[in-house]
Amino acid sequence: MSEATAIPVPSSPTRRRVPAGAPLLVGRLVFAPGRRCSPPTLTLHVWCPYCRRAHCHGWPDAEARLTDVGHRAAHCDDASPWRRGGYWIGLDPAALGPNRKAREEYRRAERADDSPASEPIPVPMEDKYVG
Repeated sequence: MSEATAIPVPSSPTRRRVPAGAPLLVGRLVFAPGRRCSPPTLTLHVWCPYCRRAHCHGWPDAEARLTDVGHRAAHCDDASPWRRGGYWIGLDPAALGPNRKAREEYRRAERADDSPASEPIPVPMEDKYVG
């Protein structure tokens, strides 16, 4: 893969669409419940053999299949050959159970976040404060 080549990413690419010889890092989904003003998140933690550490990338699609992949900018050190061209990431098929659990936790949190109980309650202003 040329460093200057832009890779067109289809809407839901699968592993069969990763260009031959392109790096594919697989990892596990991690669910973060969100806080007071931030929504829940789903991230994919992949191990990088060049940096010898994990890189974390957003995984926006809770409905993703195990074979779905996405192209990302590399979070690698400058010495990595993937620094400029990025790499592909996908779910580790060996981590099926943990990935399903993280996805389900994320879906539950999203549903709870969309419920009417989580909507802010409007506070009526009294006439004496309106100018």
